[in-house]
Amino acid sequence: MAGARNYPLQTVEGVFRDFEGRRAGMIKAFTTDFEEFYEQCDPEEENLCLYGFPSEQWKVDLPEEEVPPELPEPTIGINFARDGMHQMDWLTLVSVHSDAWLLAVAFFFASRFRFGKTERKHLFNMINDLPTLFEVVTCTAEKKSSSSETMQSKYEHEEEKSVQDMDGGDPLSFEEVFRDFKGRRAGLLKAFTTEFEEFYQQCDPEKENVCLYGIPSEQWEVDLPEEEVPPELPEPAIGINFARDGMHKKDWLSLVAVHSDAWLLAVAFNFGARFKFNKTNRERLFDEINNLPTLFEVVESSIQKEVKKKSSSSENGSNESTSNLKEGSESEDKDQR
Repeated sequence: MAGARNYPLQTVEGVFRDFEGRRAGMIKAFTTDFEEFYEQCDPEEENLCLYGFPSEQWKVDLPEEEVPPELPEPTIGINFARDGMHQMDWLTLVSVHSDAWLLAVAFFFASRFRFGKTERKHLFNMINDLPTLFEVVTCTAEKKSSSSETMQSKYEHEEEKSVQDMDGGDPLSFEEVFRDFKGRRAGLLKAFTTEFEEFYQQCDPEKENVCLYGIPSEQWEVDLPEEEVPPELPEPAIGINFARDGMHKKDWLSLVAVHSDAWLLAVAFNFGARFKFNKTNRERLFDEINNLPTLFEVVESSIQKEVKKKSSSSENGSNESTSNLKEGSESEDKDQR
């Protein structure tokens, strides 16, 4: 990235540069700085996260205190799993969650900056041209045990492998992962549209930090974050209820929609990493997802329709009032005659 041209963050290239920087920082944590990273993930500490920064640096730190956070948060509690797993298995787990987080951050920006379908596809293609953190970690480990095999050749070999579960269990197919995505998305759409009033009431600022979950059965649920740390899947943005009364209702809904879009993508590609989807399968999955409007686009479209409807009603009311005034004036003229 040295000497790379600077792009505004609001562009596809700018978001990709941000992604590259964060990814480079995490690769350092997983490779050249691994011993330091491992030591900092002390299970005796509180819940810790691994952050990658656009400056190509990394940091192990507590989660952001601000809720809901400005950006999607990395998986919390990675330190608690450290000593209960083989070192390589733990690193693999963290890399899978980190891949999902990087994608969530990139496409959070994509929603916030209103990238269209074509721009989202362009961004994903650039990201997908790079090996995932999971692939880097597994290639590095095997490179150490087999010096004759380079990382690149190993990466190319991974492209030819069938989808396998990293845990050795039954893998989910591409179709099953996309079906899971559609079910969760459909549930969230209900919360944002036909069941919005119920959703709004459940996000009471007097409650503790709550999250909005989309469930594969096309249902939604407002609940506390998972107690298990690190969680099995990426967690939605926490504390969405605390922002509810401090914002206009429509602005709050748009904010939750943007975070929910990022979360859906993180969950789908967490599955993709766990079941070792190669570059081709990742692209297939993204294309299917990208053919659907984002939650943010659905919410924005709904808001615009509502504004037009109110504006139209207001104009009709104004015209009726003008007509009534005119009729009243004519009637008065006749009476005076």
